[in-house]
Amino acid sequence: MGEIGVFGQTRDGRDVRQVTLQNGDLRVVCLAHGARVHEVTKGASGNLVASSDTVAGYEGPDIAANSIIGPVANRISGARAMIGGKEYRFEANQDGRICLHSGSTGSHGKLWEIVERRADHVTFEVNLPDGEGGFPGNRTLRTTYALTDDRTLGVTITAGTDALTLMNPVFHPYWRLSGDSWAGHRLHVPAAQYLPRNADSYPTGEIADVAGSAFDLRQPVEPTAMLDNCYCFAPSEGALRLMAAVTGPGGERLEVHSVAPALQVYCGRPDGIALEPQLWPDAPNNPHFPSILLGAGERFLQKSLYILDI
Repeated sequence: MGEIGVFGQTRDGRDVRQVTLQNGDLRVVCLAHGARVHEVTKGASGNLVASSDTVAGYEGPDIAANSIIGPVANRISGARAMIGGKEYRFEANQDGRICLHSGSTGSHGKLWEIVERRADHVTFEVNLPDGEGGFPGNRTLRTTYALTDDRTLGVTITAGTDALTLMNPVFHPYWRLSGDSWAGHRLHVPAAQYLPRNADSYPTGEIADVAGSAFDLRQPVEPTAMLDNCYCFAPSEGALRLMAAVTGPGGERLEVHSVAPALQVYCGRPDGIALEPQLWPDAPNNPHFPSILLGAGERFLQKSLYILDI
């Protein structure tokens, strides 16, 4: 059974439980706060994800780091959307005009329950009440982290609702394979299209070809801080496929495989590259984007694998 302890306390005095998973020389430490991955090591490596040393950090500037962001990650322009013919308004927590990561009630700031744990996997659960953050439906999110072998971290996110709602939960890790930054790393994303963004960092609505642009990652390149874009993939019909690969300066390698139809790539933080399999951002306000609606009784399911060769 996975080793369990207390990482620290929230600002209101609640314990944040910590679960340590192990498979061979792959070790992953998970926290109930945000259902986040706090530490990933393989053998003698340092921590392969950028983390905070304290709960206070995760309640502050590092609140998104390595967490499960839900019910809707990324941005909703205008902090509003039509759901079932009715307009819903959400917390405008970016520039007073945009809902970012579901606002202050997002799942990344909550204490999740540990509902199952073993030596190599743990499942967290959180309930989101109807109307919280402006989103309809009583919703339940579950996340399972599983070490399927000594080099693979599997992430499975499921969700259900009792009313038509929006659902796009995301695992938001910051990876670095050597040292404490992504300097000297190379990034490969085999996507032919991406979503250009405007000055407010949400999609313009255009679906653009990467060919001939600065966003073409089909051949490995050293990433730049300007990257904060969503890359589009063809429907996978539930099959896992390669979405990204990162190579460190010493030949270390990370591969990201997922069933998701898109991958958000964010390099604005120098100590880690965020690679986030997800549905398309701001879909409710772009009717030509694939829908992120989830109906009553329907089940959201997203599986991803992070494969490490260190």
